Amino acid sequence: QALVAGIDNSDPHWEDFDDSCRRYEVPVTDALLATIRAAAANSGLAVPDDLRVQYIIYDVKGQYDMEQHKDAADATIVIHLEKDESIADDFYVHDQLVPSSKWDLHGLIFEGDVPHGGTFTGQG
Repeated sequence: QALVAGIDNSDPHWEDFDDSCRRYEVPVTDALLATIRAAAANSGLAVPDDLRVQYIIYDVKGQYDMEQHKDAADATIVIHLEKDESIADDFYVHDQLVPSSKWDLHGLIFEGDVPHGGTFTGQG
C-alpha cells in the first residue's frame, strides 16, 4: 500500500535507520523541485538542482530522541506530511528551541550545516 503517491512500503529502497525510524530516498522530479523551491522562496536559502529528498517515518513509542547532528547540505527543509496531534516535539536548531509558531505550514527550513535535533514524545 502506498504511503504517499508513488512510494510503496514494501519497496526495497526503504532503509531502517533504527527501531523507530525508516527512510526512503525520493526521486526528485522537476515538479517536486519546483514545489520545494516555491515553498522555500521566502527563506533566503537557495534550493540546489542536486537536491536530496528523504521521506522519513517515525514510530514513536513513548519517546524518540533525534541526536543533535549536522546535515551534509546547504539547507535542510523539514515538512510534517502527517503528524499525530498527540505527539509533542521539542526541536532545536543551533541549540535554540524552535517555537511552534515557527512551523509555518507544518514545515521549517534552515541552513543544513548547523546542529539540530530534538525529542518526540507520545504514541504514534
